[in-house]
Amino acid sequence: MPLKGLSEDSQLLITKFLYQKKAEEEKKRTRGLQLRIFNL
Repeated sequence: MPLKGLSEDSQLLITKFLYQKKAEEEKKRTRGLQLRIFNL
């Protein structure tokens, strides 16, 4: 039982981490696009 809860917690942490990483990449991409548009 404790092992199952632990694995669920770690899965949650991994999902959260991946989501934050993806969000940061999206921010960088949109910032790059904004700069490109601004420089035109």
